[in-house]
Amino acid sequence: MLAAYKYPGGPQRTRQFDRKGDAARFLDGIRGDLAHGVNVDPAGGRILLWDGSL
Repeated sequence: MLAAYKYPGGPQRTRQFDRKGDAARFLDGIRGDLAHGVNVDPAGGRILLWDGSL
């Protein structure tokens, strides 16, 4: 079962689960986080610290 979700202002993300119930539980958690404003985009912390050029 594939669970698809989207953070505000971000791309759609997917996550694969073996069982439909696991996917539903995961999406319920994402929706709850979004409703309470405590969501954290997993890619949001990726920043370039140094690209090797001077």
